[in-house]
Amino acid sequence: MFKRMAGLAAVVAAVVLAQGCVSMNSGNTVSVEVAKKPAMTFQLPDKWSSKVWRNKTILIPPSKYPHIQLWCLEGVPSVGKAKAKVAKLVKSEVIKYKVVKKNSIVVAGKPGLHLIGKGLEADDQDPSNAEVFLFEVSGKIFLLCVHGEGDEAAKNRKAALGILATVRKP
Repeated sequence: MFKRMAGLAAVVAAVVLAQGCVSMNSGNTVSVEVAKKPAMTFQLPDKWSSKVWRNKTILIPPSKYPHIQLWCLEGVPSVGKAKAKVAKLVKSEVIKYKVVKKNSIVVAGKPGLHLIGKGLEADDQDPSNAEVFLFEVSGKIFLLCVHGEGDEAAKNRKAALGILATVRKP
């Protein structure tokens, strides 16, 4: 399935997401709208692509692994409130998620959180490591989840932080 999607980075796509978010990409620039208003843009590294699936923007590295999803947390008022219920927020990807380390980050000039933890893959219950990034842009709270078996999430930490460093308000 991902082979079919690898060429999407060059195609402009817009899909209305279940939670009112819209994601569009053109080349390596991804734009996100919430409630029909621009919320943020960010840059993907070379050879990465993205697609929209259900209510999430899927970021696809050249290796096609690990799994990286971004979504808007409609109805969550702050990064702190998101942290308090992070296990529930990521259960579509990682179940029984437990945070083992917390780091402060800055995204688009605002404080955010980088949570490192463990759990089980939601689809097959294999042991999983997950890095969750919670941040606010344009008054909306977003979650970026990098997860996979073994140390795949940690191997992509630098790329995830690099993407987050390019997040801009529109």
